[in-house]
Amino acid sequence: MKRRTFVNFLFICTLLFFPSAKMLFAETFFNGYSGAIASIQPTEESLIPDMSMEAFLAGQFDIGGIFQLRTEISIETEDILDYGVFQDTPAIFSIEELSLTTRFRTDSTSHFITLFLGEYESIGSDLFLRRQFGIQSITPKITETWKGISGNAIYPFSGLGGSYVTKFAIPMALGAYIYVNNKDDVMSSSADIRFAGVYRYGAYDFSGGITFPFETQDATGDNVILLIRTVDLHAGFSFIIGKRYTSALFIQAGINRIRMNPNESKDEKVLKLSDLYFFVEPRFVTKKLNFHFSLFNIPVDMAEDLFFISNPLGCNLTVFADNISLGKLNLCIGSHITVSSPDVTLEKINTLSKDNLALQLAPFISSNVFGGTLNIAAKIDILNISNWKESFMFNAGYKVML
Repeated sequence: MKRRTFVNFLFICTLLFFPSAKMLFAETFFNGYSGAIASIQPTEESLIPDMSMEAFLAGQFDIGGIFQLRTEISIETEDILDYGVFQDTPAIFSIEELSLTTRFRTDSTSHFITLFLGEYESIGSDLFLRRQFGIQSITPKITETWKGISGNAIYPFSGLGGSYVTKFAIPMALGAYIYVNNKDDVMSSSADIRFAGVYRYGAYDFSGGITFPFETQDATGDNVILLIRTVDLHAGFSFIIGKRYTSALFIQAGINRIRMNPNESKDEKVLKLSDLYFFVEPRFVTKKLNFHFSLFNIPVDMAEDLFFISNPLGCNLTVFADNISLGKLNLCIGSHITVSSPDVTLEKINTLSKDNLALQLAPFISSNVFGGTLNIAAKIDILNISNWKESFMFNAGYKVML
């Protein structure tokens, strides 16, 4: 059974079980977070632009103070205008997370045991820090995404697995994760350890682990029941000095895979530059404006999921003011200015020239409205203004706590 199908089956069973669970436990509480965004992009073939939508719903059930059941679902549509606003439009429905956590205490230490399906508190996302320590998001504004609450990950903890986390009286936590998944069409098992902490003027989150890919053919091409020929190492960390509303330094880096015994016949390497990830961002706060400078190298598939980043390697300047008053509204207004190249990666950095550069301007505005946050943004490559339809995109979204 495919993982998505299996997860969907368990999710339906959970919904059927939930009314019974409510009778078993005296109190059941729910809180959640949801959001939706519409994106519009002009096309060369038609006067009618492409318009797609993304939405997510994340919820948490606290059952009798003993268990926490978390789930997150997302929906991504195709071009709505092409099929008709009031007609059926094909969409991709995914369950991103389904987890069950129990908690107990010994002296001043809290312990969390979790079973999960899907992606769970991956390294690179600040979801672990937010859940364990109650901090606000520390991720860069330029990496904001509408795919869900977890954001982008250096290395995803995904599949079927379990975790154990110990949180001490001091603001520090240790964790261990074991999970199996089907990555790159190869079944594998992984084990990771995690070390994280939050202090008055900083926070950190480090994880490292090992993956064992399962193969079904030996070196001669004969079928075997199970063969573990190599191991992969991976690691990542997020680190910030300073606070969310003060000058700070944010650093995030990691490696997706180090293959210890590469198969030369398949052109495998111990380390590929495309598997390296880094994001360095000094943040400066003045009385009226905020300035965030960043240098980044991210995987290509991650760039495809981000609105403000179009290419994997580049640098950015974000300028914004977050205390502009308009009547009863408090506005955050700013812009991302990003220099990158659609043809250049870290492996091909020597091909970088002024002829293949892109200069993307992306103004944005956000405000708290009706208990949620409304975001409006647009982007365009001003060095390719003659073909503006290729790079221009507009979106408007809304997020709200439930």
